[in-house]
Amino acid sequence: MSTPRAHHYLPQFYLRGFSRDDRLWVYDRYKNEYRNQTPKNIAVERDYYTIIDDNGKKKADIEKFFSVIEGKASPVIQKVDARNNISTEERDILSIFMSFLKVRVPDFEKANDEYNEKIIKWMNKFMFCDEKHTKVMLDNYEKDTGEKLDIEPDELMRFIHEDEYRIKVNKNFTLGLMLELGMETAHYLRQMDWIFIYPPKEASFVTTDNPFTLIPPPEYNKFWGVGILSKGAVKYCPLSQHVAVLIKDKGEKIEGGNARRDIVKKLNYRIASNSDRLVIARDEPLLRKIVKITKVDRWVKESRVSVG
Repeated sequence: MSTPRAHHYLPQFYLRGFSRDDRLWVYDRYKNEYRNQTPKNIAVERDYYTIIDDNGKKKADIEKFFSVIEGKASPVIQKVDARNNISTEERDILSIFMSFLKVRVPDFEKANDEYNEKIIKWMNKFMFCDEKHTKVMLDNYEKDTGEKLDIEPDELMRFIHEDEYRIKVNKNFTLGLMLELGMETAHYLRQMDWIFIYPPKEASFVTTDNPFTLIPPPEYNKFWGVGILSKGAVKYCPLSQHVAVLIKDKGEKIEGGNARRDIVKKLNYRIASNSDRLVIARDEPLLRKIVKITKVDRWVKESRVSVG
């Protein structure tokens, strides 16, 4: 059996839930273009979840792990879509599926890369704060390695303080963190109140390449930000064009109800604004309207994290 290499960070079955006749309309923020595509050609990257073991061998264990999760989640979403009740076990399956929708996407990797780069650069500026300390660091490096760096303390200081370098995070590290945070997030989601919401007839939910969205409470400390455990924060995730879930604070309730058209619009605008690159909808007119209202065609995320 061949090893899968085309890795979908949005599962194909999930995308089909937002399609019409197995086709979707996609707005690409990077290319500023609209496309009509099949799920097979959307949100896919070659070897995206491939890890390299100690012997340099490529392994697709994570992609296989996601295939198992998707196989279990698909019938549960179909059940919810049909407005049927779900069991505790099925709630656990959805918790895992949604938690990985949060961390398996490129936006998570970019945020992690940005955080690590900023924190390492901040630490470097602290360690190489003046020429005296920089000379000590260079002397210690030579003593520990036996290698003398061909650079003067003032040159190294200028290089560091002018940010003339980039930090590349090891992909294995990012994937390991993704797995850890995915399971941890699922643990908390299953302990919260859930509300499945259904749009009016002819209306539909849209999705993006970053579908798990945090809606902050009306008042929160912007310095500390907001997370899934922040009191009053709402976790929102569309499951198909016909159903989405709102996850609130700690509790055991699972409820369902119809959403007004204005609520559906606000949620569609919210998730479009949270997209990284792709906004995805069933119909072209709906997609164009959302892009126009949210103005996601006019800006890109320049920063995801703040370190200071």
